[in-house]
Amino acid sequence: MRWRYIASKVVGTSHIANSEPCQDHFEVGNIGSRDEVFFAFVSDGAGSAICGGRGAEITCKAASQFLANLSLEQCCNVQETQILEIFDAIVSSIDITAKEEKLLPKDFACTFLGVILSESGSAFIQIGDGAIVTKFDGRENFDTVFWPDNGEYANTTCFVSDDNALASLKWKCISYIPDQIAVFTDGLQRLCLRFSDQKVHDPFFEPMFKMIANCPNENELGKLNSELERFLNSNPVNERTDDDKTLVLAVRENNEY
Repeated sequence: MRWRYIASKVVGTSHIANSEPCQDHFEVGNIGSRDEVFFAFVSDGAGSAICGGRGAEITCKAASQFLANLSLEQCCNVQETQILEIFDAIVSSIDITAKEEKLLPKDFACTFLGVILSESGSAFIQIGDGAIVTKFDGRENFDTVFWPDNGEYANTTCFVSDDNALASLKWKCISYIPDQIAVFTDGLQRLCLRFSDQKVHDPFFEPMFKMIANCPNENELGKLNSELERFLNSNPVNERTDDDKTLVLAVRENNEY
């Protein structure tokens, strides 16, 4: 099983105005000599945290490193035990960094979205907002794996560094795999999702997935990646959201329109 994917992150206009860097981070790739496993980890650093952006980077890299330390067989059969171990690896990495720098874990607050796919099935992980969107064979519409998690108060969410983060952890392991998958931070939520009925706005994704599925080679796929970055930084998008934006899009090969 191989996946064609593109991914990009861009800094939000509000951060540009304040001379702040992008606080999103992502890690995406394949594992195995035949790309038996596809993974995508995405995180959004909390704007209220002094090191939120670094927290996002630490979080994604900790999850990626955990996978790299597993055997291929383990990567192909991720279950609850491994998901909880990924969470522990993230929390431990943040705790260690916070202690080294004489800061608190909450100073590195960030969300987390994780996807691990193989022929054996799919594993999905989420803490906080942003979303994972999938489309399975035979389905007409896209669906969210979990609806974005908002916190106790308006415009808040849950973070991996929260004291009760484990209680906020959402995860799912299934024995089948999607044909198309998207992972994105909350900067794109209002463009990708319909909050009125908690549905996916399919027209946002359909053209992009079609281009990826019909892309003839790796060189053209690289061009699509550049086009994705330009799209995320375009005026029509920035008029709808001033936040940082990260989007990962992946299509299972031989899934043509």
